[in-house]
Amino acid sequence: MRLKIRSVLILQQQGTETHQIIHVPVAQWIEQWPPEPCAQVRFLSGTFHLPDLLTGGLNMSETKKKKKSYAGLLIFIWVFFIAAIAAFGTLLYINRETLAKDLGFVEKTSYTVNSNEEVNNLISVYFKALASADQETLQGCVTAPQQYDNMTTVEGRSKVITDYTDINCYYVDGPEPDSYIVFTIMNITITDVNSRPLDIYKPMHIVKMGDKYLIDNSAQSQELQDFINQLTLESDIQDLYRMVKTDQDSKAASDPSFAEFLNKLNN
Repeated sequence: MRLKIRSVLILQQQGTETHQIIHVPVAQWIEQWPPEPCAQVRFLSGTFHLPDLLTGGLNMSETKKKKKSYAGLLIFIWVFFIAAIAAFGTLLYINRETLAKDLGFVEKTSYTVNSNEEVNNLISVYFKALASADQETLQGCVTAPQQYDNMTTVEGRSKVITDYTDINCYYVDGPEPDSYIVFTIMNITITDVNSRPLDIYKPMHIVKMGDKYLIDNSAQSQELQDFINQLTLESDIQDLYRMVKTDQDSKAASDPSFAEFLNKLNN
């Protein structure tokens, strides 16, 4: 309830008799709930004479009761309002995961590190074969070995990146049972570069075929591409990319040979 008050000076003279000066509050606007919510009641400017007040023109006790009633109503409304907010907040918290997906918010992935020894060994063998351009080993690591029938690209790459060490695999469950999406971070040895910066390899789809795991290098379905793309955008996966970028920036700042390599790579 808002009550604007102003003082009104009353000076009434009858003949030679001057009445007492009284400061009387004038209610201009009152927002009240009963009988209609948010109804605005306009009180016209006016004054009460002291004799009227003394003879019951304004019942002060009833005015106090009304004020108490309004105060009680305000308290009830505030309590109800706070309880409603608390209930709404609880509902949002309970359904936060569903709501985040519906709104397209980025979620946090719970990955594991080097958690599957068989896959760790597969990836280690694969990168060793990349570094040495070992065609037979590469073909034995993947689901589509024919992609390594032509080794021109691999051989050219092996002349630039000659070794992959300190390999760490970050596992996220794949879209199919017994499958993984693996983000691999390692130190790389680059020809004519003194430092050994971190690098992160493209996400690998690991599947189980028969009794062993293989790297799925076949053409990806749109559904799998969307799954990997969404995964890559998630906060802790982005943290992995940021970690690698920070390391590369640091190495480039301290190693002119690596800075030159990056410059050639980017151009």
